[in-house]
Amino acid sequence: TMDKVALFEVRENSNDGVNCQDSIEIIKGKQDAAAMKKRFNCTCKNGDDFCLPSELSCTDDPTNMSPRNGGSDVSCECKSGQCAFSFDGTVSCICPLGKAGKRCEIDAPIYDPALTENSFLSLSNWRSSLTYKFEVNIKMKIEKQNDGIIMYCGDSRQKSFMALILRNKLIEFIFDTGSHASPVTIKSEEIEFNKWYDVKIEREHNWGKLTVGNQPSIQGSNVGAGFISVNYFFIGRVQQPNVTVSEAIDLNKSFIGCIAELSINDVNVDLVKSVSSYNNIASCNSSSPCEKSPCQRNATCVALDEFNYSCECHRNFTGKNCEKDQGPCFHLQPCQNNGTCIENIFGSYRCCCALGYFGRNCDNYAPLRNSSSVSFGSGSFFSIRESYITLNQNFLHTDKSSESEEIQFNVKTSSQSGILFFHGQKASANDTIKDFISIEITRGYVELQFEIGNGWTRIKSDVSISDGKVHLVKARRNGNQGELIVDNSNRQIGRSVGTRTTLDAEGDIYIGGIPNYSIFGSRSYAIFTGCISNLIVQNTKINFHENAIGS
Repeated sequence: TMDKVALFEVRENSNDGVNCQDSIEIIKGKQDAAAMKKRFNCTCKNGDDFCLPSELSCTDDPTNMSPRNGGSDVSCECKSGQCAFSFDGTVSCICPLGKAGKRCEIDAPIYDPALTENSFLSLSNWRSSLTYKFEVNIKMKIEKQNDGIIMYCGDSRQKSFMALILRNKLIEFIFDTGSHASPVTIKSEEIEFNKWYDVKIEREHNWGKLTVGNQPSIQGSNVGAGFISVNYFFIGRVQQPNVTVSEAIDLNKSFIGCIAELSINDVNVDLVKSVSSYNNIASCNSSSPCEKSPCQRNATCVALDEFNYSCECHRNFTGKNCEKDQGPCFHLQPCQNNGTCIENIFGSYRCCCALGYFGRNCDNYAPLRNSSSVSFGSGSFFSIRESYITLNQNFLHTDKSSESEEIQFNVKTSSQSGILFFHGQKASANDTIKDFISIEITRGYVELQFEIGNGWTRIKSDVSISDGKVHLVKARRNGNQGELIVDNSNRQIGRSVGTRTTLDAEGDIYIGGIPNYSIFGSRSYAIFTGCISNLIVQNTKINFHENAIGS
């Protein structure tokens, strides 16, 4: 909204056509109320000389749009968008994206949004989806030499954020995990103006990488936790009351230029349909889709029509723009014995080995001699020794929902943190925390945690188990109440506040770890080291050799 502008909700009236409703919202408080009093014969309901707009009583209809002191006689008949007028008597329609004209009656499709200093696009449906591993690809053109924000996302409740900005002819990738360490800043080489660039930013834990066009990729890192929760995502300047741009950015205006393509974690984003709010967005149309040189790796661009194209990729490259190198997993095929190869942002890989196999390439075999006891690996965030076993969710319930769960097992560990048992969403999930139940070690103590829609419930043991000895853990949830017993200690009880009693979870059961950090939401995650044995789920004793469906 603009200064000194009143906004009206457009509604249909069978007698008068399209009119603006009587209740109004004035932007400038008492100053604007005074102007309303003068123009529409308004008085303050409480008899005072000054009052707020909501306290006015007007004898003239503000929706008439024929001001007593002169002005326009244009009626408010917006085909779409919002009707607005200024106190100078002018009337206008605030049009949504893709519409133009006095009444928003003209189709003006925006294929490539153009931004100026005051522009922004706020993306919807990206809440808490970018926590542990993050990748953004942007096709963009910078038209003028002014410092500005290209992209900014983070959590309004924390100091964690990720940003892509233009400063002094350099593109900077800056992120802060909120771990009290200094933000990471990665800078490109000097860029050219009025030239299309493919910009790629990648982050995994505390490591980040920036690639701008054909420039060499630059990496950077810091110390501390490697998780960033996201509940807002802006292209251009930040426009949200409870969001303060980080001091590390030290500006809040948009870069001047165009955005042609955007993808987040391999998901293409529609820059019109995915927008929840915006300001000052125009169209940056090109004469041909190949004008933006979308095809990478020296591939050939073929224009299919005015807006669409295809790329003829050279060997070993794939993707819409030939941007994906069929890397070490494709060229080396290193993982043996049915292991799964996973590439990382550093150009390397790791193998997820089938049950009983281990080693960098799953080339070592250690069969489970005891089907009731399993040893889980050790290492840091970047270790290839992360371990877990997958069990079918049917061991807990058969209809994707459950009123109660009972879990029991022995554990031997020296770990201060780690996941022992987890059941929640599918491994492919990339969203906020939804229904789950877990048993974890936190600072040496066992915690039963669950979320069933009433709020996150945590029940902590009164004894530590990180002493290298065998401990018996019993956990139970019944409705909104949970209980936890470790060895012969006191029973710990907790309950969630709310009416929901059913756990709605579609994922499998994971023992000793999880395959995808994002299903853990925005919480920290540590790798468990130790042994789990004699697992009983809902009165069924688990045979790891026979019951495991993955590892």
